[in-house]
Amino acid sequence: MKKCLLMMFFAGSVFVFAGCYKPHDKRVSVAAGVRSDTIENNIITRPFIGAYSLLAGEGIDIKDVRSWRNTAGIMEVQVSGHNRAVYTKQFEYRVEWLNDKGMRIEAQQTVWLRVSAKAMSDFSFTATAPSRDAVDFKINTRKAKG
Repeated sequence: MKKCLLMMFFAGSVFVFAGCYKPHDKRVSVAAGVRSDTIENNIITRPFIGAYSLLAGEGIDIKDVRSWRNTAGIMEVQVSGHNRAVYTKQFEYRVEWLNDKGMRIEAQQTVWLRVSAKAMSDFSFTATAPSRDAVDFKINTRKAKG
């Protein structure tokens, strides 16, 4: 009986918290091990062990992605998020700038850069395109190395 009640609680929690999930900008790819657990990456693969993570979270959430052209006509991007973990989360990101045909613009600035997001707090980072040819972008993340 206790097991049934516990399973009903977890199942009910999933449906309640599923409504709270808001997808972020698809141009920003948050890798496993960096992101917070969501219905998409947790409920099927880890239904019971991940129940706590689903409710409390253990990584970062992307809250806002803004892009604009600066006074020189060069595109800039700002990504804002929140670290839901109870410890500082370090990850790396890389911006790939795209031209009007969707092709990647090769640049020396296309390198992995480290971000340190303090526990239970907001973070943000900004990137500037290498040229005026950039009209769009894609940001990838990964766990920090070392």
